[in-house]
Amino acid sequence: MARFSSTGGGEGSGTPGPQGAPGADGADGADALWNYVGEYSGGASYAVGDVVTYDGQLWYRFNANGGNVGDTPSPGLWNLLAAKGADGTDASGGVVYLGNYISGNGYIANIAVVRGSDDNLYIAKSSGGLGDPVGNTAEWDIFSDNTTGSADIADFVFTNVDASNSSMTITGDKEMTIESGADSDLNVRAGDQVWITAGNDVILQADDTVQVRSLDGVAILSNYVDLGDAEHRWEFTQGAELILPSGGIIFNAPESSSDGGLLSTLSLVPDATNETNQFVVLDPTGPNHIHIRAGGPIDESTAELILGGERNNIEVSDPYRNVKINTKPNGIENTYGNSNEASNTEFIHASGADIIVGDTVRLYTGGPTYVVTAVTQDSPAAGFITVVANGLSFISGEAYLFTRDQGYNNQWTFGNDGVLSGPAMGGIWVESIQKKSEQYGLGIYSPVDIVLEASNGEFLNDSSNPANQIATIGNINDTVSNGMVRYSPTFTATGLAFTGSGVTHPTYNSYYVKAGNMVTFAIEVDCATVTNFGTGQFKLQLPFAPAIGFNHFTGWANVDTIVNPDVEDGHVILNVDHAGLTDILDLHYLKQAGGAHTPIIEGLFLQGTPVTLTTSSKIYVNGTYISQ
Repeated sequence: MARFSSTGGGEGSGTPGPQGAPGADGADGADALWNYVGEYSGGASYAVGDVVTYDGQLWYRFNANGGNVGDTPSPGLWNLLAAKGADGTDASGGVVYLGNYISGNGYIANIAVVRGSDDNLYIAKSSGGLGDPVGNTAEWDIFSDNTTGSADIADFVFTNVDASNSSMTITGDKEMTIESGADSDLNVRAGDQVWITAGNDVILQADDTVQVRSLDGVAILSNYVDLGDAEHRWEFTQGAELILPSGGIIFNAPESSSDGGLLSTLSLVPDATNETNQFVVLDPTGPNHIHIRAGGPIDESTAELILGGERNNIEVSDPYRNVKINTKPNGIENTYGNSNEASNTEFIHASGADIIVGDTVRLYTGGPTYVVTAVTQDSPAAGFITVVANGLSFISGEAYLFTRDQGYNNQWTFGNDGVLSGPAMGGIWVESIQKKSEQYGLGIYSPVDIVLEASNGEFLNDSSNPANQIATIGNINDTVSNGMVRYSPTFTATGLAFTGSGVTHPTYNSYYVKAGNMVTFAIEVDCATVTNFGTGQFKLQLPFAPAIGFNHFTGWANVDTIVNPDVEDGHVILNVDHAGLTDILDLHYLKQAGGAHTPIIEGLFLQGTPVTLTTSSKIYVNGTYISQ
């Protein structure tokens, strides 16, 4: 090859030549060194590129070091590809359940557990993209055989519902039991709430008692806390009692009702340490009838049942310290037939039917009710009424039921002012006045009157208005206004004559008191104005005709008022009667029928028999009888 050179010339300055053609491809490089050989073995020889698992981690051999045996994976000859995570606490020995087998996924020997299509659990015997485990004994071993029907981890489906919610369900229609050892506790805990739900019943059952406990104000975040000393504990005992946190008891005693009908009472015991009488019993004693009574023996307990506040000294109260008792009158129901020959909106019946606007009406055999909106008398003719109820078309000839609600218009109220008020009345109370007790030197209140207040506000015993008074025995005195009436009964006999009239009439000082049909009378005859005592039997008059015939009354005649009536012939005992239902009294005296030991009989009392009356004489008759 010729070589040209220049020894004296400067550096060339010509234009560069064109780009030369690309050179030929170089020889292929060596294959990447990456060979997964499974679990590390201390007796094997490893070359660069070998990948092993050791102590739960993945290592890559980057230095052959002559292929020496016993080079345990560690930095220097090995690179750590995947470090293991923190140790778990589920005691699974590193086994991981990965759910259903999925073709194409990679699995790791002795760690991966999957469920096959036959519902058996399989554990991987080798690593990598293993085939279907069913019948694949080369790559999988059966971890759990599910053919016996017992539940195991293969029966559970674990689902990640969302970021804050996971679920665990069991496959198939199987009953599941979570059971601890015979002498061990089973604890189910949650950081917040525990929900127990079921498609049918939730049953809590124990061989002894069932307890529900809570601890107020304490957040329990540790694995388990014994709540034996919890602030609140509800206990269901073997004796069917519910014991409340503070010792109270709710007990449904079987066949304990007082009616003898084998009904069960519900007993509420505020505190089990109290006396046996201190509880409340709800006692069903018949259909629609429940007694609420205090504890103790049935119908013999002396325990008091107080409804309301004890500080108010009341036994029944409402928030306003008034006690109200309401009674509702029976509703009025009448059944009438429809006389309208046409079926339309008008009901026709004979006059006299008790139907008013506002009553409700329906077919007697049942159905919806309607409100009566119009009642027209003498329609469609005299002697008939026409009834209309909006929306109701009456059927000709059918019977209809008309109902009227009387409302709650009977209410008795025990007011906080001590007044009992009720329907059609003002009130009843005991009126008191303050009296000064000189004996004790202090003021006391003494009840003096029971006061009835009329609905118009007046007092029935108000002395200022006699028309509103109720007469009592204490009201009866010598004043006409208090019920005692002065009258002048007739005083007669054959030939009897007197000059008196008005206040000088012989019987002016006679009186009677009438209470209903009972009459009490007192007659006085003053003979001062008599001018002729006559010859016939003396007669007097009752204030009212009697309802019973042949009444007998007592009387006496004082012959001379200025002489001692106990002297001989000074005092004559009279027997006064009437014949039948007449108001005329016949005066008799008593005499002996004959000699000694003969009966006492009546004789006609007349002038000279048995005594002779003068203008100084007086006659008295009194008695009580039933008037017509």
